[in-house]
Amino acid sequence: MLSRREKLLVQPWEDRRYKDHRQKVRGARAAVDAAAPPARPHVALKLKKCQRERERRDKLCADNFSLLQRLAHVMAVNRLDNHWDRPLPEYVCITIAYYFICTVTTLARRNGLD
Repeated sequence: MLSRREKLLVQPWEDRRYKDHRQKVRGARAAVDAAAPPARPHVALKLKKCQRERERRDKLCADNFSLLQRLAHVMAVNRLDNHWDRPLPEYVCITIAYYFICTVTTLARRNGLD
């Protein structure tokens, strides 16, 4: 039971608070947050992973370029003496001796012994 003093001084404030509370409850809407959480690009985009991938691609490009240069050098250099300086012999049996003589003379010319 409330005393007479409480009925006069405290009751009106409690009633007002209760009415305000009931008004808020009536105005409340049912809401369920079914939305996805806000995007966090600094978490979704893995910068270190992108950096490693870029470094891997750069290394592959550099390796491929050096391999291409080596293959171009191999293709440009003629390591075999596979051309005829003199006209071909008429007989097949002379070919071996002719090739040997041509090779010896070519080597002598290169070394300055001719």
